[in-house]
Amino acid sequence: DYLHRNLSGNIFSTLSPELFVALVSLKAVDFNSEFLICDCNMRWVLNWKKNTSVRITEETVCAYPKTLKGQLFKDLTESQLVC
Repeated sequence: DYLHRNLSGNIFSTLSPELFVALVSLKAVDFNSEFLICDCNMRWVLNWKKNTSVRITEETVCAYPKTLKGQLFKDLTESQLVC
């Protein structure tokens, strides 16, 4: 069972930890947004990714802060996600 959730193109800057709880078959997620803020509020995504088999797609890149603009979200570390 393969489920890919594509959230790209939506206007959001951060995601809630509860967003994917019910999607137990989820294998890949693309949450690219021209407004994606890669800060401390997104640390949970890295932990969630480590504890599941979910893959964050290559299309998911940071828009803000300026120091992380264009960085692949999947390659970030918790220490880079600061507020």
